[in-house]
Amino acid sequence: MLAAGHYSAALQAYSRARCLCQQRLSAGEDVPQWLPAYGATIANLAHCWAMIGLRTQAMAALNEALETLYHYDDRVAGATAQQVQYRLLTQWLQLERCRLHPIG
Repeated sequence: MLAAGHYSAALQAYSRARCLCQQRLSAGEDVPQWLPAYGATIANLAHCWAMIGLRTQAMAALNEALETLYHYDDRVAGATAQQVQYRLLTQWLQLERCRLHPIG
């Protein structure tokens, strides 16, 4: 299990990534090439949260990242964006499966 310090660090990293994403979107940056990195960051954090039992927070983060990536899908070119979307969706499906079919 992750220590409280790891959770706190993950939460801070998520907050920074989310804030940076919103700032860049608000500033109207063209062709957001940084979006795949944002999605990968969220995927990592959601994995950490899921590992310590915070599935609701993990699902919310994954949903937000997926919505952002899909909204800008036509402007984010390359296999990297598709790989990140696939990773996010895979994690989302795994969490949903755990919710629908809990072990124990």
